[in-house]
Amino acid sequence: MTENSVVTPDGQELWLPLVAIRPGHEPGRAVISDPINHRRASVDAESLVNALLPSPGRPEDADRAERLTAEFERRGWLPAGELAPDRLALLRRWWARGWHPSLSYYLWSRHHNFRDKEDPQAVVRRSALGEYLRKGAPAPRVKPEGVRVPLPAPPAPPADHAIGRLLMARRTVRGYSPDPVGIDKLSGVLRHGLDDIRVLRELPKDEPLNWLRSHGSPYDFYVVNYAAEGLDPGVYHYSLDEHALTTVARGDYRAEMVKILVGMRAPETASWTLVMVADFQQYQWRYRHERALRHIYMGAGRIAQRLILVGSAFGLGSLPTPATRDQDTCDLLRLDPVRQTPVYTLTMGPARLSGDKDD
Repeated sequence: MTENSVVTPDGQELWLPLVAIRPGHEPGRAVISDPINHRRASVDAESLVNALLPSPGRPEDADRAERLTAEFERRGWLPAGELAPDRLALLRRWWARGWHPSLSYYLWSRHHNFRDKEDPQAVVRRSALGEYLRKGAPAPRVKPEGVRVPLPAPPAPPADHAIGRLLMARRTVRGYSPDPVGIDKLSGVLRHGLDDIRVLRELPKDEPLNWLRSHGSPYDFYVVNYAAEGLDPGVYHYSLDEHALTTVARGDYRAEMVKILVGMRAPETASWTLVMVADFQQYQWRYRHERALRHIYMGAGRIAQRLILVGSAFGLGSLPTPATRDQDTCDLLRLDPVRQTPVYTLTMGPARLSGDKDD
């Protein structure tokens, strides 16, 4: 074993930690990806094969392979390159635990030295967005077919609840009081809790930079209703622009949601669960780099915080969690798992009185 190599569970050595070779976008090209040092290179595929698998051949092939090998060594991509022992130990730890499929993404997602870092006049961004638009606009948002259910006008959040007081009083709630909750409160949570996303999505798209100004762009929202009065139990898709629901499936799905939430029993006494779903096709059109996925998860947390505060103002407690059985969630919501995935849930219901005990 060389000093720089990483050993797989079956004892095989890698020629360099995590460096990956993939087909390039152009015919006859390959892309070498180095997530540790955040570098990529496009190379001639035939020369790469000759460099990695030397065999007798034409002198010009050997010459190109030799030059490519020298470039690999210069970049530190061959075992001649140095890798600090502490970093090597960390790589081995990921590999030993079976986490290596996500390690490359994790390392790339830490990279944030983008080409528009110094772009005060937005010249780079406008140019990139113009090119994107010339090749085609984003795919239409997912809108399930089903019975449309209009929501009532949302009540205004109580004016006597200061944000600071709501933040200080916020607690995770796993069991809820039996008090009835009407559809009007669901309407209020969805309307006021998602208003900032709604405003950003409605920005005129004749200004190219508006394509970048919505951190809420990748999300769709679903409601699994258990007991909101005025709304049949079932699964619904929420349309922000219409402030209306579309029926996906009718029925009592408390037991299914307990399973989906990995055994957490909050749905048994809750009024509903909000499911935040990421639409990767929407987000990948705008952000074409690995760090985008990291932003999807961070953005979900920001949105959830606002929804929790609005719910608290209406007297609702919340169980926020990203822990879900993804395939079961996709099946229940009838999602396209290639394009969409659940990223966060908020199970909500009437908060118990201060003297009551939480689960």
